[in-house]
Amino acid sequence: MPSTQMVIDLTSDKFDCLDVYESYLSFDIPRLLPNEITIWVWGPSVLVTEAGIEQDCYAKGYVPITFREVIGFAFRTWLYYDNGDGVHDASGKKVFVGRSWGTLDRPDVMLYDFQGVSVWPHGECDIQVRSRGSVTIDLSSVEVLRNAPVTARGMPPELERLRRSGGQHISPASAPIGGVDPITEIRSSG
Repeated sequence: MPSTQMVIDLTSDKFDCLDVYESYLSFDIPRLLPNEITIWVWGPSVLVTEAGIEQDCYAKGYVPITFREVIGFAFRTWLYYDNGDGVHDASGKKVFVGRSWGTLDRPDVMLYDFQGVSVWPHGECDIQVRSRGSVTIDLSSVEVLRNAPVTARGMPPELERLRRSGGQHISPASAPIGGVDPITEIRSSG
């Protein structure tokens, strides 16, 4: 059952209370850098203090993390095969796709750096966002489990279908949220 209004401020050092490392990330790949970027995340955990008690709040579903006044954005994904194995080139190096927009080279502006699993392109994903404005996560539209064991958490429905089907391809059109533009950078890294 969805929670009541629950928008949490993650600006600046408050971002450290967010854990998306094992979460699924879905985002648009823009042609130009927008002023506001939203990353949809399945299954983030947020450490929340209510009435003096710390609780790990797990969002069971896709929720938006919104960055405002963005001056730089980059992602880099180590591609996964449909079965979850990482892609390597002929020499054994990991195969990455990625792109960056704007500038990430401004130490006077807050850098948000996090990792998760990208739904598309599918793989282990590092994201960096330089933002002058606020950052929020909205947990209002999903069930929030408090101090839930990992076994209660699950995965996005489209990836659960993939797992059950034995690894059939997820097309960009079946990505749950966000459009898809061609990837402009493909490279291998050791």
